[in-house]
Order: sequence, then structure tokens, then C-alpha cells
Amino acid sequence: MASLLKERMMNAQYFFPYFTWETPYRSEYVAELNIEKFKLMKDGTARFSHPQGTHDDTFWATALAVSAATETKTVDIQTMRFG
Repeated sequence: MASLLKERMMNAQYFFPYFTWETPYRSEYVAELNIEKFKLMKDGTARFSHPQGTHDDTFWATALAVSAATETKTVDIQTMRFG
């Protein structure tokens, strides 16, 4: 979900429709998105974290919303071959 959110932001496919770019909305919302950090682990996975005393609710709610709004292709199970 976090990678999808990053991709959408980099490709200008995600916007902040209900926020003006004036204080306080822009600064608070953008700060909430930027607070999340990740560390690449030896096994190739990413571990996400945020500094002590902060919250990551806005980040993950935004990532979940973008993920839920993403269209996925349906697969006809009858045409798949197994084995």
C-alpha cells in the first residue's frame, strides 16, 4: 500500500481534494505523510516506523484509501491452469 501511494504521488495521480494549500491543512497533512520512515531489511522486506510520540494514522489511512480506490484486473478462474 505504501509503495502504491508513493507511485501515485510521484506520477501526479494522487491529489488532496478536500484540502486547501493554505495553513493549517497543508502543513499538518503533509507532515503526517512525511513522518513515516522505512528501513530495508536484509531479507528484502521493508519495515515501517514513525518517531516516538507521533502517529501514523493519517499515512496508513491515505495509503489504504488509495489502495481501495485502485482498479484491479479480474481473473477468470476457469481459464487458469494449475499444476
